[in-house]
Amino acid sequence: MKAAGLPRRSGLGCWGKLMLALGLSGLGLVLGYGLLWGAGAFLIVSDPVKRSDAVVLLSGGGVERVREAAKIYRDGNVGGMFILTETGYRADGERNSHVLYWQVVYAGVPAEYIITTQGRSSSTADEALAVRQTMEKLGLKSCIVVTDPYHTMRTRLIFRQALRGSDIRVRVHPASGHWYRADRWFLSWRGWQTTLLEYAKLAAYLVGVGD
Repeated sequence: MKAAGLPRRSGLGCWGKLMLALGLSGLGLVLGYGLLWGAGAFLIVSDPVKRSDAVVLLSGGGVERVREAAKIYRDGNVGGMFILTETGYRADGERNSHVLYWQVVYAGVPAEYIITTQGRSSSTADEALAVRQTMEKLGLKSCIVVTDPYHTMRTRLIFRQALRGSDIRVRVHPASGHWYRADRWFLSWRGWQTTLLEYAKLAAYLVGVGD
């Protein structure tokens, strides 16, 4: 009578388990990168640059905004005015709009076509309303708003809301050459701070408690 043989072991074995672990790790990295890339890309919108009556440069941000807005103007995409938003004074005592004015002039925009909104805006929503008032006063019907890439989604929503009921068409365009990019924002602490804060502001705006 033959002795019963020992049951054969089944499974992947050491190499199989290692390859499975590596495969799952790689998949996790790909999925993680895709989610982070998507989170950044969602915040960035870029409407086509078409002939408009004015370019609007929102206050704040870095020199990239100035360069992009001035380039759009110099390229002949704007028929008339260059609008700055008034947001008060900087820490050094200079008005933000005054500093931007000279930066824009140095960037090649004729001084006689630069105009600053009235009052003092303390939020993007305030800026949008001030821009509407300025454009309606001047009889302008379309504008290109330039801001930082991560700020474009919220800016588009806010401006479209502020201009609702008017005949003004708005396009939002991100500053090029900016440090914030969808494919690498998560590689720096600054990127994490900026993205999380922008999502918090976007959420607050959507539920009606922020602007």
